[in-house]
Formats: sequence, structure tokens, C-alpha cells
Amino acid sequence: TTTTTTTTTSGVDLQQKLRHTTQQTLRLVIADDNMYYRSMRSNVVRIARRYGSGVAMLTLEAQPHSCIQRDAQRPKLQQVSANTIRKMASTLQAPDPKRFPWERNTRFIKVQPYPKKTDWNKVIDWKWLLTSWERVPMNVEKEKQIRIVQKAMGVEANEKSIVHQAEMKMRKCVGKYMHQMNKILTMKQVKNQKKELSNFSKKTSQIRKCILRQLKRSSPKSCMISPNQDVTEDLVPKLLTDYEDRIKELICAYGATESENS
Repeated sequence: TTTTTTTTTSGVDLQQKLRHTTQQTLRLVIADDNMYYRSMRSNVVRIARRYGSGVAMLTLEAQPHSCIQRDAQRPKLQQVSANTIRKMASTLQAPDPKRFPWERNTRFIKVQPYPKKTDWNKVIDWKWLLTSWERVPMNVEKEKQIRIVQKAMGVEANEKSIVHQAEMKMRKCVGKYMHQMNKILTMKQVKNQKKELSNFSKKTSQIRKCILRQLKRSSPKSCMISPNQDVTEDLVPKLLTDYEDRIKELICAYGATESENS
């Protein structure tokens, strides 16, 4: 026969209770704790996973002022104090299943504002709660490592995108400066015009490669790469402006050199 026992714990002896659970005994352990820091919850999830136990997290959503009013109705020795409630409300790290997959087994319960009473039979998904033993959490550390790798891959892809887009735009804009340089050479009736134009083209290519090489060697931070950054609207135009400014300086320097030679 299979027996079920229910135990309420503050989380201190949670590991010991789970260790002594056998296949013949289904033990329901209630960790009655505020767990306002995510690290507190991750520790419980880590222990549950180690022993193959399912986890269900119930998060009560209540307004601080309602909590303070309810606290005032308690006997004096059981009151928490308004300052403590406000401090906990400001430091609470609410579960975020989208960012932290190991918090996926969470249900949020809206507590009625004071003096209304919450009908727990209506707000709690009892079917979900009674099958919580099936939801054994994944490896928290493994998921953390996966997120680190995914973030690194995202940064690398973003960096490659910046280099590619910048190079394409630089190649596209150089044509107008080639045309401008050709007009200057024609106007000045420069000898070996084709050779001079070819030299100018090589120098613009060297400038482009130099800018892209510096970008590749730079760290993600110095490249201003971030997950939320719009590459096209931010960094690429800055690189293109730098490229065009250097070409303009090259044209000006050529004009000044030609004037001195003449």
C-alpha cells in the first residue's frame, strides 16, 4: 500500500525529509517561506530535482497597503510591522518563468484587497496542484550554462551582423566618391588618370578593411553590442560616417597635394 504524509517545513530540513522518502511513501512537503529572493527558490528547486521530486510554487500577489491593513488586525505579538512589509515588497524578486525556465511550475494567485476575503477554492488550480509531483524541475545549473552559451552566441551573431552590414554599406557608398575623384582628376587634367583613380580605389579599400579589422578586434562592450541594440540604426551608421570622413580627408589631401605640385 502507498501512504501519503504531509509535512510543513521552513525549508531548513527539506533535503533531509526528501532523502527519507521511499517509493511506498508519497511525502508532500510544504516549504512555507516568503522566498523573496530568487536564490532562495532556486535552492529548493535544486534539492527537489536531486531527489526526483516535483515542485509547485504558489505566488500570492497582494498590494502592500492591504498587507499592512491585515497585519494590523493580528494580535500584537504576531504583527510583522509596516516597515518590514514595505521593505519586503521593494526587494521581492517575483517569479519570471520566461527568463528563468526552472520557475515554470508557478501559479500566481491574486489576493483580494482588504477587507475583502479571497475564495481559495476558486483562485487555486487544484488539479494543477495535485499533479505537481509529475513536474520534476530541470537542472538549474545546466539551464544557467545554456543561457550563458546562448547569450554568447547571440553576441557573436550580432557582431558578425554589424561587420557584414557595415561592409556592404561602405562598398555601396564608395562609388560616389570614385565619381567625385574622377571629376577632380579630369578637371585638373592629371596624367595617368586611370592609375591615380586605381590608387584612390585601393586606399578606400584599405580604409574600409582597417575599420572592419578594428571592429573585429574590439570587445563586445567597446563595439557597443547589446542584446537590445538595433544594429542598423545605431552602430553601422557611425562606422559608415567614419569611413566617409576618412575618404573625404583623402580627397582633400589629394587636392592639396596636387595644388602644391602645380
